[in-house]
Amino acid sequence: MLTMINDRMLFIGAAFSELAMSGRKVTIHERPGLESALFDIISNENSSSVLFKYSTKKKHPWYFSITKEQLSALETRAPGLSPDRRFFALICYLDGICLVSLEDFRKVVSVRRKDVSWGLSISRPASSQYRVSGPAKNILPYTVPRTRWIKDILGD
Repeated sequence: MLTMINDRMLFIGAAFSELAMSGRKVTIHERPGLESALFDIISNENSSSVLFKYSTKKKHPWYFSITKEQLSALETRAPGLSPDRRFFALICYLDGICLVSLEDFRKVVSVRRKDVSWGLSISRPASSQYRVSGPAKNILPYTVPRTRWIKDILGD
């Protein structure tokens, strides 16, 4: 069965192509469910669990909504994986990928049992790095370099 190429395939495929063009062996395994957005990525000795989200908005700020189910899946789907190897890959249209660790997420979002989703905002002024903010204007105390996607996933 042939399928049309959609935004999800284009954006996530572009992220995967950056890994493939690194020249390193990379194994990617899709986890079922969650709109096919959760992947296990293995390169050399590094294993990561990555939840992809993308924005089709052309200019910053880019907005992303993380649901309770998505957060739970990222936290629990690979039980043997260290918490520091779990990430949100936030694809900011054609600008790049802002890789936000689970630890970073918790620095800008207060996770309460009654919440059903949380919003993240990503901005990147010209010639700068990504700035991440969450609800109530909580701001990540440091910027995220555009190169973090490759460096942290491949373990450079």
